[in-house]
Amino acid sequence: MSYQEAQNMTLEQKWFGKKPSGDHFRIFGSLCYEHVPDKKRKKWNNKVEPMLLVGYHSTSGYRV
Repeated sequence: MSYQEAQNMTLEQKWFGKKPSGDHFRIFGSLCYEHVPDKKRKKWNNKVEPMLLVGYHSTSGYRV
């Protein structure tokens, strides 16, 4: 591997030898759904509430 090739690689790619996947990223402003716990809803209420994705939380969660 040349110096130029090494500069264009991510640290994960250097360490594991394969390109990292970006499948877990979501588009900001996209529609997502938040689960409503059983205690906060009645029998016939929806189990999810529609929300918009506004960012990522520092503990690997989403901000909606």
